[in-house]
Amino acid sequence: MAFVSQYIFLICLRLFYGALSPQYFFGLKRFRQRYPGFSGNFKSCINNDVILHFDKLCFRKKSLPVYETPDPVQFDGCFYGISFSQLKQLKGKPETASYEWIGEKLVKVFGYRDKILERGVKINFFFTDDQFFLGEFQFQSYNKAVINSVREMLQAKYHFKAGTTESDFYITDRTGSLVFFNDNGYRLNVQYYFPQLEAIDQCLKKAIKKSNLIREKEQVDENNLGNLL
Repeated sequence: MAFVSQYIFLICLRLFYGALSPQYFFGLKRFRQRYPGFSGNFKSCINNDVILHFDKLCFRKKSLPVYETPDPVQFDGCFYGISFSQLKQLKGKPETASYEWIGEKLVKVFGYRDKILERGVKINFFFTDDQFFLGEFQFQSYNKAVINSVREMLQAKYHFKAGTTESDFYITDRTGSLVFFNDNGYRLNVQYYFPQLEAIDQCLKKAIKKSNLIREKEQVDENNLGNLL
C-alpha cells in the first residue's frame, strides 16, 4: 500500500512540476532508494559526481600549458551570469537535466544536443543561484580527426597556437574566463568556466577540498584495512 501511495505522489510531482524538474528528480531519487528495483527513468545530463566536472577548472593543473587570448570567452554564444530563463529564450527548453547539492548551493545542469563541425555534441549548462557559471561540450565521436579539428577551431577563434601533441590545455581571456581542452583518452570535452562569479567560485573550491579530504581518508582506511588482512 505504501508503494502505491508513494508512486502516485511521484507521478503527481512529475505532472505538476515537470519531467525535468528538481522536485521530480529528487522525488525519484528517494523513491529508488526505498524501492531499488524500480526502473523509473529521468533524462539526466550527467551520471557521475558533478564535482568532477569543475575540479580541474577551480584548481588548474599547474603542469598544463595556459594560452592567453585577446578575445572574450563565450560558451555557445552565451556570457557568464545569464539566468535560466534567458537561456531558454536563446536555446529553447532543455532536453536533459541533473541536480546536485554542493555545500549550500544547488547546482542545476541543463543539456541540449547539437552539431559542431558536423559532429554530434552534448551541450551542458551549469547553473547555481540562477547564474550560468560553467559550460561543457561533450563530443560524441572520438578519434584523431575530431581532436585535431576541435583544437584548430579553438585556435582560429581565440587566436593562439597550441602544440599538436598536447592532450590537455587551458585558454584564458583578460577577465579570467577559462577554457579547458580535455582529451581523457576516450572522450573529448571542452569546458568553459567563469570564476568572476566569486561567491560561486569560493563555494565550489570549498566543496572540492572537502571531497578530496574524504577521498584521501577513504584511501587511508582502505590501505590500513589491506595491511590488516
